[in-house]
Amino acid sequence: MPIYEYRCPECGGGAEVMARAAEADAERECERCGAVMNRLPSAFAVAGRASASAGDNCCGLERPCNDPKRCCER
Repeated sequence: MPIYEYRCPECGGGAEVMARAAEADAERECERCGAVMNRLPSAFAVAGRASASAGDNCCGLERPCNDPKRCCER
């Protein structure tokens, strides 16, 4: 079963819920304040590439851009 992440727009509280895809859009109440939480976009893993090394972050971004022109023409 996938894990879905929700965030409360009122108090900033959050939750991670393991649910079937059919149940993912069901309204979830915040445990802190009772407001209806918003479902956040989910992250996913990509197979076939190891994590980036420190040298890959040549553009100063939070993640590597993998653009040789942008990184090498400074």
